[in-house]
Amino acid sequence: RVVIGGVVSDCCVLSTIFSLINEGIYLIYLKDGSAGLDKPKEAANELVLSGLCPLHLNMMTTEEYLNE
Repeated sequence: RVVIGGVVSDCCVLSTIFSLINEGIYLIYLKDGSAGLDKPKEAANELVLSGLCPLHLNMMTTEEYLNE
């Protein structure tokens, strides 16, 4: 499993996520460890990623990940 977060979640992070999924890597996406250009784009990014759960990734907060 790879943990991922970063800046510009609706562009750079999303692109990286798709590349890793194409390589067959399961991901943990930290919702509070990522930031988009604005709140509507962050929400749209999470909606797209929710369609990939749980087959390709799991979305959680940093606290949820640390308590796992």
